[in-house]
Amino acid sequence: MISIEKDKDAKERFEYNKPFGCIKIEYGDSYDVLPKLPWSKKSIVWLDYDSPLEKTILDDIDIVRKRKSLIINRFLTFVMLTVLAC
Repeated sequence: MISIEKDKDAKERFEYNKPFGCIKIEYGDSYDVLPKLPWSKKSIVWLDYDSPLEKTILDDIDIVRKRKSLIINRFLTFVMLTVLAC
């Protein structure tokens, strides 16, 4: 499992609050991290934002769509999106 966290200043808190040691935390903006992730396995992708829907979120969806479309015929993928409601 990979968690992307934008707030690099809170690394210690994120690491402390990890419920399982198998979770890897990548720090940075999702639009920078998502293209670098391995996309060769079955995936459950949960894009969870603490902001309202904006263009960068739509760009993230497009990144996932493009990466997963390369292997969609070989692997089942589930994508979920949550954003802050205003």
